[in-house]
Order: sequence, then structure tokens, then C-alpha cells
Amino acid sequence: MELPCIKVRKELAQSTLDKLRREGKLIQGYQLKREGEYVLIPCIEGNERADFQKVIRKNLEHVGSFEKIGDFYVVKERDNWQDIVKMLREKTSPRAIFLDSGVKGFSRIRDLKLVYGEGEPKAFHRENHIRLYVDLSKAYFSPRLATARMHVLENVLKFKQDKVVDMYTGIGPISILLRKNGINVYSFDINPEAIKIAKYNFQLNKVQGNLAIANSNSIADCLSKADQVIMNNPSQPIETTLKVMENFRGKVVHLFIMLKKDKESEDIFKGMQILEKYEIHGYSPSVSLYYLLIRISE
Repeated sequence: MELPCIKVRKELAQSTLDKLRREGKLIQGYQLKREGEYVLIPCIEGNERADFQKVIRKNLEHVGSFEKIGDFYVVKERDNWQDIVKMLREKTSPRAIFLDSGVKGFSRIRDLKLVYGEGEPKAFHRENHIRLYVDLSKAYFSPRLATARMHVLENVLKFKQDKVVDMYTGIGPISILLRKNGINVYSFDINPEAIKIAKYNFQLNKVQGNLAIANSNSIADCLSKADQVIMNNPSQPIETTLKVMENFRGKVVHLFIMLKKDKESEDIFKGMQILEKYEIHGYSPSVSLYYLLIRISE
């Protein structure tokens, strides 16, 4: 079907899709088209026109209750998790399915149990035109944040970026995106295994990294010379996050945080300018994961 569309470079396709969805301008139900280094996206008010094919859906239910990483799935532990495992076995061909009982400890390791298939929760995973080695038994990773990670890159490029700090880098998905776009980023994590995997992922994507094992919270004052700070540790208590942010006066902060859906952010982040706020996904009936772009007053 011929539809109005826009043409964007392939590395900007995911962030553009996310923006169009938020604005209600994406024409959904159709496959994107590739033209060399560009992607055509069907949308209202598009300045071009092209033929698009309808998406053939596998009709997977309970989307949001499971995650696909490489050749395995992770299913959140909830009342109907057995039904979700059954659905995945019937409609896909997973190597393994793991039950996720939550993230635990300072190292943010998922409590996983193998409920179908064989092997370990490790695989190579692709997102945002980068390749990542993932081992959930050693370091945290969630593919559900892929769009948000690209959005961080998009926002980092809008401000001074001589020095950017990724405080809780994990296996490096945000830091690698920034490095591939020429941004000088310093990456820290308290988990030695996460840093080890991140170093491998930097090599895998042919970029140089500045990585170190550290408790970023305890050295936050040393990181205050950065132009921008990325804080992707939403399971951390809000009180701890706010205390750490006191070190970044006059800086731009990219914050991932769990908030009550009916809570006004201005009441929590007093003295800070919230430049952007969007809901990444729901966590419970009353709580969601949000991304906030914040400029902290001097």
C-alpha cells in the first residue's frame, strides 16, 4: 500500500520510531523499508510516499512479560508465567527459557531459573546496530531499554560532550553507542564481571573504552567535572540517587528511575530543571520506569 513516509539514516531509525510513536504520528502495522543507508518510515505528514507491506504478526501474547536475548527468553515470575512459557514454546523455537525472580544485590544480578531447554543465560544480542555479548548470570542487561539507550545518544549530542560519565555501565550498551559516535565517555561499574564483559563488547564493536571497576556513588564528587552524567540504575533507592545528584550541579543528567505514576516529578527533583520525561515501560500497576533528562542548577 502506498503511504506517506519520511526517510532517515538507519542509525537514527529506532529513535525516530520512538519519537513518532510518542507523538502519535507513526502509521502502524507496516514493515519499514531499507534504501541503502536510509530507512523509510510510514507516518502521518510524511514528505515522501512509498509502497509498504503489512506486518505479518505471530500473535505473541503477554508482550512485556518476557524478553528475548539472542536465542533464549527470560520470563518474569508472576501468576501466569507457566502460560507464557507454554506460549513461547508453541510459537517460537527457543534454546532455553529462564524464570526471572527479580534483580538482587549491588551487582544487579537477575535471580534466574532454567524452566525449559538447556544451557546458560548467555548469548550474542544485536540492538541499535551494535553487537553485545550477554551473560545474565554475571551482569545485568535488558533488551527492553534498547530504544531508550538510543534516545540517550540522541540527547547527549544536543549538549556539551567533552566528558560524559556512564556511572552504571553494565556490559556497556550505552557507552558503546556513545563511543561509536565519537563521544568521550568514561564508564564505571561496581561489578567486576560486568566490566570484564563490557571490555569484550568494546572490542567486539571495534571501539576504545575508558572502563573501570568502581562504586560510582562513592566517587561521585570525582566525577563532577563531567559535562553530562548517565545514571541507569533504576533499582537504586530514590534517596540515594538524589544524594548522588547533589555532586552534579550545573550538569546535564540522563536518569533512569522507578516512579509512581501519579507522583509529580517536580516534587521529587526540586531545584532541578526537567527537560524531558517519558515512560519507558510499566513495572507494576502503580509504578513505571521513566527516563528523565535533567539540568541541575548551579
